[in-house]
Amino acid sequence: MCRIKANGKKQLAIENTGDAGVKQGLTHKTSRKPTYRDRALSHIITSPKRGLKFVPCSNFWLYLLLLAGALLFTQALRSPISAVLFVFMLLLPLFTLAYLFIASACVKVYVSNGQVQAQKLSPVKFGLKIANDSIIPIPFTEIDISLPVGRAMRCLGRRVRVSLAPFGCYDLSEEVTFPYRGKYEIGVSDIYIYDLFRMFRLRVDADTFTTVFVMPRRLTIGREGTHAPSDVNTSSVKNITGIDRAELSDIREYRSGDNMKSIHWKLSSKAQELVVKEYAMNSGNRVYIFADMAKIRNADNIYEDDINEYAADGVVELAIAAASRELQEGNDCTMIWYDGLRPGMMQSATLESAGDLESVLPLFSAAELCPSDESHDFTRLAVTVTETQGVTVIFVSARMDAPLVRGITAAASAFGALTARGAVGYIYFDPSERIKSPEALTAYRETAENCRRQLNEAGITVISPKI
Repeated sequence: MCRIKANGKKQLAIENTGDAGVKQGLTHKTSRKPTYRDRALSHIITSPKRGLKFVPCSNFWLYLLLLAGALLFTQALRSPISAVLFVFMLLLPLFTLAYLFIASACVKVYVSNGQVQAQKLSPVKFGLKIANDSIIPIPFTEIDISLPVGRAMRCLGRRVRVSLAPFGCYDLSEEVTFPYRGKYEIGVSDIYIYDLFRMFRLRVDADTFTTVFVMPRRLTIGREGTHAPSDVNTSSVKNITGIDRAELSDIREYRSGDNMKSIHWKLSSKAQELVVKEYAMNSGNRVYIFADMAKIRNADNIYEDDINEYAADGVVELAIAAASRELQEGNDCTMIWYDGLRPGMMQSATLESAGDLESVLPLFSAAELCPSDESHDFTRLAVTVTETQGVTVIFVSARMDAPLVRGITAAASAFGALTARGAVGYIYFDPSERIKSPEALTAYRETAENCRRQLNEAGITVISPKI
């Protein structure tokens, strides 16, 4: 069973749709095709700001001057040729409007993605094609597109100019490797079509996107030092590494991360695939994992520009690894974090099996960063833990500074004897690889070492896995 709560009150449901809703089969081959980034950036006009549905362009005012001149010319000459010219000029806007509406119906956007969910650092192929399905040329078109930029760290909107020949297309299909987890929107929001004389512009609302969910890596972390927080046996709950076999509730297929001791070998040999025994409830400790999703403070500009993505990925991956480790050792686990999509609101997930962890992964992996202010201080989330016996508390963050030390020690003091037994721990993701200068790196490491020593003196176990 997996219970996922928002702010401890609202019940949320997770539905794993997989790849079923993704449009498949878009292929387009040419003998020589430049990359999407080369083509897009070479045609950039400006960052897209949504324009009006229909607007006259600068050439329209020139047309009015020409129309007035044609009227004067007709009145002066009073000849059939001048009359024909005036009628043509008078009807020209009607022809251009008809052209615009026909062209807008013929421009189509096709997007596809072979994977709606992909692993970080794995190649993902997406398809994006803008096609002219008519025999009329559409030479003046602008498209608001969203594509991965900046080493594919994020998707940003761009407006590009394209010229669509009869039955032609503008193909932006590409294979991209995303270095960071998260949600990426790739597609077209708006298409702006001009008539042949560029007198009018019509906006077509495309709003066609492929959503790529990039999942974090699945890591395994061990226990460093003489003991780790959840190794400590408390007075009220016995700490075990197995599973109470008296509480068997179901048989199901094996999932990645399941305890090997749960495999039903006899049934597996008959079914020719691994099946595991599922239990109603663990009988180990209750472990609380608090993940820090706040942005890294970079007021002095000592970090690289991707520090927030780099640090957040490390925190998410270590928190998932810690939860997986605790579940494998028979402990129930509750993950708690702030999500930037819901400012100020706490998210929590109660996990009792590896299947629960798989269910909550899409929600936790797509969590957005929060502002680095007091209202999103993850150490304050410890007040949500009401038990003071038989629990383990683990904080996961990429920070190692004085405010963090104060926050963790203050939170740990509420658990009293737990801290004395070493049942409060801190998993630290070291972001120093993203520090620019050697001087700043040296100062940071000195500060981090002092903070680590203060946490250890306060009875808080600190580990820093290398990932």
